[in-house]
Amino acid sequence: MGHGKDAFICMNCLTLWFPARAFAKQVLKSSDGLTQEILNEYETLKELSAKINEATSPLFFTFITEAILFYASSFKYILVLSPTGLSVAVYFCTFFLCLSIAADICKQVYKHA
Repeated sequence: MGHGKDAFICMNCLTLWFPARAFAKQVLKSSDGLTQEILNEYETLKELSAKINEATSPLFFTFITEAILFYASSFKYILVLSPTGLSVAVYFCTFFLCLSIAADICKQVYKHA
């Protein structure tokens, strides 16, 4: 696992997170219910999500698989105060940050769709 790949994964999560939050805010502000503008925004968000997924799904799959296997066998290094423990802790935090952003994206879109 490298810092570059972790940063790329986080950037992709944030790329979808900001439009999802904007969509959720737009739905909350709309008092007319489902207007054509909101439906168009939803279609655009679905398109963006499909394009990001198509481009990065193999990388995300390897990231998740590698992280789960790595943390299952190296969890004890997070508790050790050493350069190795610090880098493992950074990877661990990045992994859970990406998962929490992805969960928030799903929550925002499906709650208001």
